[in-house]
Amino acid sequence: MFIADPTKPPNDVFMYTLHPTRPAMLREGSTDAEKALAGQHWMYSIDLLKKGTIFFAGRTMVTTDESFAICVIRAKSEAEARAIAENDPAVRGGLFRYQLFPYQPMLIGD
Repeated sequence: MFIADPTKPPNDVFMYTLHPTRPAMLREGSTDAEKALAGQHWMYSIDLLKKGTIFFAGRTMVTTDESFAICVIRAKSEAEARAIAENDPAVRGGLFRYQLFPYQPMLIGD
């Protein structure tokens, strides 16, 4: 179990959200190009996880226009965190758009 000290926010943790640029793909199915980018995104994410960059990641299970995913990462600076998000093949390829935020994990269970 982890309980954060809110008076000591980390300076090396960031969260970015990923939003599909064509949310209809969640309801109608993905194009071949979207499937290819999603596969590249998955491999990129696994590589970040193996390197210890990703703290955790996941996605909502809704298929509405509000659907999104999050990725919580460790990075030395906001510029490095932005580069990680921007280098995601699915972001570069236009499958997702992202938003980056400084982040403080507060409560983590076993």
